[in-house]
Amino acid sequence: MCHPLPPTKTMSEKARVISDLTISQAIYELSNSFLERKHEKALETLFSAIRENHLAPLYQYVCEYEGTKSKIDQDESFLNQMIQENNKRIEEYDKALEDAQELNGEHEILEAMRGKAYYFVDICDRVRGVQLCDEIYDRATLTGMKIDVLFLKIRLAYVYSDMKTVSHLLEKMKPLIEKGGDWERKNRLKAYQGIYLMSIRDFSAAADLLLDCMSTFSSTELLPYYDVVRYAVISGAISLDRVHVKSNIIDSPEVLAVLPQNESMSSLEACINSLYLCDYAGFFRTLADVEQNHLKCDQFLVAHYRYYVREMRRHAYSQLLESYSALSIESMAAAFGVSVEYIDRDLASFIPGNKINCVIDRVRGVVETNRPDEKNRQYQEVVKQGDVLLNKLQKYQATVMRGAFKV
Repeated sequence: MCHPLPPTKTMSEKARVISDLTISQAIYELSNSFLERKHEKALETLFSAIRENHLAPLYQYVCEYEGTKSKIDQDESFLNQMIQENNKRIEEYDKALEDAQELNGEHEILEAMRGKAYYFVDICDRVRGVQLCDEIYDRATLTGMKIDVLFLKIRLAYVYSDMKTVSHLLEKMKPLIEKGGDWERKNRLKAYQGIYLMSIRDFSAAADLLLDCMSTFSSTELLPYYDVVRYAVISGAISLDRVHVKSNIIDSPEVLAVLPQNESMSSLEACINSLYLCDYAGFFRTLADVEQNHLKCDQFLVAHYRYYVREMRRHAYSQLLESYSALSIESMAAAFGVSVEYIDRDLASFIPGNKINCVIDRVRGVVETNRPDEKNRQYQEVVKQGDVLLNKLQKYQATVMRGAFKV
């Protein structure tokens, strides 16, 4: 974890190793009955972090939170021991802050305050952490200091799954990063921002950031490296074209160093490879595994799993049809390892919105492609933009006429 050295030797205790999103994911798993198979491991992960780092505020939260309180028997003695340990550490930070106020200038005072703020974030104390970060932000004159405390506030928001606050803080950070963010802070921001963009279904922007930061990833306080690779692959698979899937994912050294080494990611690796290699039956099988093991059980992706799976099917259909002007429905069904009725029904659902440029001739049992040429596409775009402009002119004319009538 990247943060300044503790103000005194008595505060040399290492920072929390278990990342913020690992904690929030464990809370998410415990909160959902359909993930009961994961409850035991989630409890183990959560209490490992709580015990090792004395996370009294987090323990109080999960004991009171509606989604998790039924799975936890609150131990007042355990809680009091952690609170005592927290208070002991806070007293040390307070002493360091007093020394800085007596002997040093404003910069040293702010550094001491920042060290204390890091500790509040490490123990997941959102109330006192946010309050101290706000105080530092208001007093700080250096842009780097302001950026650092915004990172701390974003981490706390991620731990407690407050995505509205994450969005607000990322927007607040943008002008600061542009004004005075160094390379290290800009690099860290890619992971923070990429995860948020993925959570709001902007997979294209998320993939750009997450794939870009894999080789220089340093935000281990937020999430483990294998998770940033996993999210980059998931975002890239749905948003990149076939050529860039090959270069940025399949042949990526960072991806190759993670996916084959993790059994839990075998279905994700097989899904990407089978689609690229045109093994459509294998793709359908592994896509079902990805849905169950990487989408439905993930705190950020669960809201989008239906959209994601549907779009990946569309990619596969489009890729197959791209090579043909016409293809029998039976051949297509055989390629995907499903029934003719399924292909007929599923493919037909994409046609009305022009998601796939084809028509189904049920009499002949054939799928015919009708890809528009470039001139037709440009013509349709001009017509669309012309309609928008005409609507704006009509609204402007109506506004002018109302103003003239009042005069």
